[in-house]
Amino acid sequence: MKRFVLLTFIILSVLTSCDLILPDSPDQTNDPDYGGDAQEIFEVRNGNEPYFTESDYDHEPGWEYYSPLDSLGREGYAMALTSYSNMNFDERPSISQYYPSGWKQERYDSSLVDGGWIYNRSHIFGRQLGGDDIRNNLMTGTRMFNADASGGMVAFENMVADHMKEYRDHEVLYRVTPDFGGDNLLAYGVLVESDCLDCDDSADFCVYIHNIQPGIVIDYSTGDSWLSSDLPPSQDEEVSLEDATYILNTNTMRFHELDCSEAPSPDSQNYRLTDMAYEELVDAGFTPCGTCRPQASAQSAA
Repeated sequence: MKRFVLLTFIILSVLTSCDLILPDSPDQTNDPDYGGDAQEIFEVRNGNEPYFTESDYDHEPGWEYYSPLDSLGREGYAMALTSYSNMNFDERPSISQYYPSGWKQERYDSSLVDGGWIYNRSHIFGRQLGGDDIRNNLMTGTRMFNADASGGMVAFENMVADHMKEYRDHEVLYRVTPDFGGDNLLAYGVLVESDCLDCDDSADFCVYIHNIQPGIVIDYSTGDSWLSSDLPPSQDEEVSLEDATYILNTNTMRFHELDCSEAPSPDSQNYRLTDMAYEELVDAGFTPCGTCRPQASAQSAA
């Protein structure tokens, strides 16, 4: 029943899917242009169809691949042709000796983060599906990104694991591609693709999972984080609409043009007007909205 509910949610989400991310190479990145509610942790991409090419299927069962770390120490994509016989059922050994890219651990109130600590060492190729406990298969992910049962990494890993437990002769092609959006040390999120070979589509999907934690602001360039209520002083002052330069979403850390359809509504707890300049907002950790696409040159001209 849980799998059916999640699948239904995925199908409905196709109607609101955003721009695509194409994992043509482990170096390709894509700012997710995420301007929505921070509770919407995942989005369906490409009509829920994986981007696999014919050559991606040319592997023997049990094959796994983990990208080497790049020059900034960041993780690339992980991919596997897995099945029930590849799954891990033993207790996971300690992985605390590994420090993935963007690991700036902070503790928050448990009302904001389950367990208090914002970051988990998240397996790129899920451990229960057969993923190895190695540095190249670990990335920094928020607690919500890693463990949220309604749309985080574990939700989709569970979907595939449940399928393979029920159909032990089935094989699944699985790939996860972190999206660092340029030179960031912390990924904006990941693209997760799954295709069950020679079977129905109950383990097939293509989703983008956002690396977010509601109520907490994240600087993806470094991995630093802070409470969304702890904004720079100039943002705590009341700003009139007449004097405002942009609308802020204090949960997603996006800034929007005043007429942007993706901006939060005035009655939202995440809504705030600001008179800060484009460059000041970027320096404070905000990102321009991908829909209205504010431009620095326009602000400088003003």
